[in-house]
Amino acid sequence: MNKVLVASGVSLALLGGAFAANNYMIEKIGQEIPTQVLNGLEKIDPQLLQVQRVSSQINGKEIKEEYSFYFIIDGKRQQKLPLLMTHYAEIGLFGLNVNGNFALAKDKGFAAEFIKEVTTFNENITYTFSTTTQQLDLNGDIQLGAIQSRREKVNIGKLSFNLVADHKEQVLKANLPTISLGDNSFALNMKDIDLTLLDNIETNNSSINFNLGDFNFQNTRSKEGVRLSDSNWTINLAENETGSKFSTNIDIQKASLQAKQFSIPNLNFNFKTAVEGIQLDLLEN
Repeated sequence: MNKVLVASGVSLALLGGAFAANNYMIEKIGQEIPTQVLNGLEKIDPQLLQVQRVSSQINGKEIKEEYSFYFIIDGKRQQKLPLLMTHYAEIGLFGLNVNGNFALAKDKGFAAEFIKEVTTFNENITYTFSTTTQQLDLNGDIQLGAIQSRREKVNIGKLSFNLVADHKEQVLKANLPTISLGDNSFALNMKDIDLTLLDNIETNNSSINFNLGDFNFQNTRSKEGVRLSDSNWTINLAENETGSKFSTNIDIQKASLQAKQFSIPNLNFNFKTAVEGIQLDLLEN
């Protein structure tokens, strides 16, 4: 038999098998992804947020879903219209990874009402999920327009965040460059806000690290105020057979005070305080 024909036949068989395997894995992952997304959203405390899947469409390697959210306080919905979010996803070759994004519907529901009554906003939230390592890498940023009422005005910078999670740990990092608010009597400005949350699933240890580059509060009429620089607040939570333990550290590097009686500019000092190993059940009692 002609060797070229044999080689061609084997190649076609391999390609056909690979094509079939690819389609099978895409179909299998396509069925699992909507379930995993819904399960993840439903893990949010239902006393804070009510989640419902409105629709779900799977077309080969493409997935499109819509979810609705209601904010809950004291067991009651806080808005008449739901916040609607669309989830788009595309499954990679052999179902090895999934790339997707989330988008809020701005032409209907609560978001449309928010834009009309409060301010505009833009969001960009994307993710990559590895089906082999079960690792999620989610990135996003949210930009709000200025919020203006009759007396107060609020400006918030672009919030950026990154979440990396697998079966061992979850790490969330967020950055907010600026936030300012005030009226005709006071002004509050904060800069370089960084937040890191670490949840080690294997050791049942969690930590929160909050850094604030600059905090400035001033009475605009009397010019009195306080300014803090390079502040850090760390919280640790450890769980074991005996229960949960809470620890915290606060570190402030520099402060400035302005009052009618005195003025202390650029006071260099290092304020530290720590609370170690308090049983959480003692705090709750």
